[in-house]
Amino acid sequence: MGCGGCAKKKRSMCPKKRKKLPSINPFFHFLKCVWRKFRGCKRSVVVRYAVKKWRRMSKSEKQPFFAAACKAQELHRQSKKKNCSQATSQSCPPPCPPPCPKPKCKKKKKSKCPKC
Repeated sequence: MGCGGCAKKKRSMCPKKRKKLPSINPFFHFLKCVWRKFRGCKRSVVVRYAVKKWRRMSKSEKQPFFAAACKAQELHRQSKKKNCSQATSQSCPPPCPPPCPKPKCKKKKKSKCPKC
């Protein structure tokens, strides 16, 4: 029915947009700070600069970014717990049954005919 050149039907946008949680990776927090300083520059150049600077930083210099990452991780855990408690209180559909196992096909061995 479908042809190769047809465009796929796009999903409609959900009215409730899913909130993007802050990253739990400390480097990404550092990268945000660097991007704020270098607005208008190419992303690839900024990322290379940030990586070099991150590697040269001491643990004490990285500490604020680790603290921000820990805070983000804690917020993520709390939101997960909140979502789990809401999901269990609401009536949920029964879980899907496991898929049926696929039958194993035996491959027929090709008989080698003698060369004439």
